[in-house]
Amino acid sequence: MNYADAEDMLYSGRIIDAAEAREMRLITKVLPQEELVPAAFAIADGIVRKASPFGLRLTKQVLNETVNGIPLETALKLENRNQILASQTEDAREARQAWAEKREPVWRDA
Repeated sequence: MNYADAEDMLYSGRIIDAAEAREMRLITKVLPQEELVPAAFAIADGIVRKASPFGLRLTKQVLNETVNGIPLETALKLENRNQILASQTEDAREARQAWAEKREPVWRDA
């Protein structure tokens, strides 16, 4: 969402529909109601298959901090720290092994 869209919403208080929310990049998809739950489960499944629990927690932490307005330099330092921490876990070793064996990793959150 850009600054002008934020101003428009804040000053006018108008209700926007799903198409406009997507155009503003507030949402990424607009789906029929019957497709919503299956799509949400498919996204969640993709996340848990490709991201270790520890790595996901670290990613969410940095994302939440950047949304709160931390400086870019601080965000980069946090991400560098997270990469080092995550690369030393059992799950990181499992990810490398699974990649080499062309299989899905089995996360242990370790």
